[in-house]
Amino acid sequence: MLPLLALLACTRSYLPAGIQAASQFSRRPAVLRLSVTSVAEAALPAVMEKATTLPEPPAAEKSPPSPPQPSPSSLLNKQIMAARDTGTVLQLTKAGEPLMKPANVASALHRLAVLNKRERASRDALLRDPRFERLVVMLAGRAEALSSRSVSDVLWSFATLQHWPPMLLKPLLTSVATHLTKDDIEAPYLSTMVWALAKLECKPVRLLERMEEIALPLLSQMNTQNLANLFW
Repeated sequence: MLPLLALLACTRSYLPAGIQAASQFSRRPAVLRLSVTSVAEAALPAVMEKATTLPEPPAAEKSPPSPPQPSPSSLLNKQIMAARDTGTVLQLTKAGEPLMKPANVASALHRLAVLNKRERASRDALLRDPRFERLVVMLAGRAEALSSRSVSDVLWSFATLQHWPPMLLKPLLTSVATHLTKDDIEAPYLSTMVWALAKLECKPVRLLERMEEIALPLLSQMNTQNLANLFW
């Protein structure tokens, strides 16, 4: 046996270098296959994790905020201004009394004056209507909260209707005085107040003097109609 092994060793030592290299190279693929397999097996969990992990859906876009809803008083005001006859206005003010704010009362009176300014018969019927009397009472209780524009509208309304309820004299003049003190009356409203007081033959001397003082710097802001009202 020993001589055979020695013979094989000698035979190998005499093989050309190329054959020896080929013999060594032929044994490498087994090692390489083992290495590649090991790497693939090691990387498989990461690949599987990526494959099973679904991408998150994009975040939903925020919808724009809804516009604010008008208040019940605002809706009532629109209905009053859109009314085409006296009965509708009076019915709206009666049914909506719990919602009536100072601006609503002023709008109702202004609308009634517009609808009845040319017809004396309908105007007289309006002044006798219990619902109109109730509207006057509502105004008396809200007069101090009227804006300068609302005061102007109310005075114009009564001057147009040629009706000046005694119970409104003090509340309305007090409201006028308050806005004169604040100096927050715009030129058109001031000229309308002056015209209405003259039309109603109401002459609060001190208020008129104050109105004159405020009006002088505002003359440049008045149009022809405003100036006509002021000097009527």
